[in-house]
Amino acid sequence: MSSINRDWHLNHKMPKNPTDLQRIAWHVEHARHCGCRGIDGGVALPFAKHGLPLPAPRPASTDPNDR
Repeated sequence: MSSINRDWHLNHKMPKNPTDLQRIAWHVEHARHCGCRGIDGGVALPFAKHGLPLPAPRPASTDPNDR
């Protein structure tokens, strides 16, 4: 696991009862802005179901505010 972008997580909550497309959109943005974990397991299922590639994780940050 890499560093977490706390500000991003605080300001970007997953919607309640999200649709597959809402989950996909949230995880794409999450991968773009936070390096806390990759996309695998059940999180990857909606991507596969819709024939979408998994986004590349954000590289680890050296910013102490991203922890």
